[in-house]
Amino acid sequence: MDTTTTLTGFLAICFGISWTIGIAAGHAGVRMEAADDLRGPLVAATMMLVPALSAAIMRWHARRKQIPLPDAGFKLGPRAAYVWIWLLAPLILGGCFALSIVLGIAAPKPLGIPDDMTLLMLVSAPTINLFATTLFTFGEEYGWTGLLLPLLLQRGLTPMQAAAIYGAIWGAWHWPLIWIGHNYPGHPIAGSILMIGLCIALGLVQTALRIHTGSVIVTSFAHACVNCWANLFARAFEHVDVLFGGVTGVVGIVVLGSIGLQLHRALRAQHPASAPVE
Repeated sequence: MDTTTTLTGFLAICFGISWTIGIAAGHAGVRMEAADDLRGPLVAATMMLVPALSAAIMRWHARRKQIPLPDAGFKLGPRAAYVWIWLLAPLILGGCFALSIVLGIAAPKPLGIPDDMTLLMLVSAPTINLFATTLFTFGEEYGWTGLLLPLLLQRGLTPMQAAAIYGAIWGAWHWPLIWIGHNYPGHPIAGSILMIGLCIALGLVQTALRIHTGSVIVTSFAHACVNCWANLFARAFEHVDVLFGGVTGVVGIVVLGSIGLQLHRALRAQHPASAPVE
């Protein structure tokens, strides 16, 4: 049976609830870049759970209607994937900031004793915070790489085509947060465009991981690594050009997109038949 209803229903529920939360937060005066406004992280955390809820609703609907859906990938996957992601994420994301310094679009803070919050993040980023964040990124990935991506692949798209489409949708889903200062404070329009590019770049990486490992837990872990390390590195800088520097700017998009393309080349070599997400 056709899965169009599942696909459109998922997007309608996901965007309807998420955008309502984000737009309402904007009307309430929430600003994501305000460090003393704890409503911002709360809004973001709440929105992160919506894709999983939307996917669960549509999978329940599909079971009732006896519509066969691709596997959600709710399994641990190979342990080696977690080790490599854990080791490489800080090197890649740190490299984005290092390249930004070389290009003159980021300025690190003077060397000295870090403040208490930075010390806490430094200790917790690769440990407690990473695993706690994975619970919330699973809220996104169960929807994006657990349902949306497999549905796109099932419709005959190549992995790169599916990554581009799902990445663009994922980026647009963030727009209400971008409009209230997330990632690109002061640049709601340019930030909305860049968020599409960033999510397509990350989507290439996530698609390769999902196909290679068959696990949405792996993609959730990778997503959490990006969030934790990007936030930690950002605290080490006095100034970063939000449109061009760091992980979320043009530099990060190019670096992450290049890695994603290389992963897809390796994927094609290993899986010539393409798209082994079932």
